[in-house]
Amino acid sequence: MIDWVEFNNQNQYYGKELLCEIIDLFEFGESGKNDSYEARLKMLDEAIRQKDFKKINTTSHGLKSISGNFFDPVFTGLAKKLMVMGDEEIEDGLSENFEQLKIAAANLLVELREYRKTLSGN
Repeated sequence: MIDWVEFNNQNQYYGKELLCEIIDLFEFGESGKNDSYEARLKMLDEAIRQKDFKKINTTSHGLKSISGNFFDPVFTGLAKKLMVMGDEEIEDGLSENFEQLKIAAANLLVELREYRKTLSGN
């Protein structure tokens, strides 16, 4: 869940349009790039199945970085945990942590979509 107090404190000077753009970057990525949260989760899944620890580390780092905008300690914590597991080549628990990350991503996306509706007035 998003820490709304921290989110609002950090984003109080941003306009609605910029906040919507940040949410869109998480959900859809940049135009022409394969960097949406969903694409990154697919890359991470593949890296875990192939036991490509370097890719686990870098893909998890990207997820952690983009999620930092939303102050969701669960999602960010899981992404960081997977990042460390990739860095230290820890195989035990990778799949379980990834499954938890997918759930956290879905929950974060629900919150962001609801918030985006309030920003756009819909």
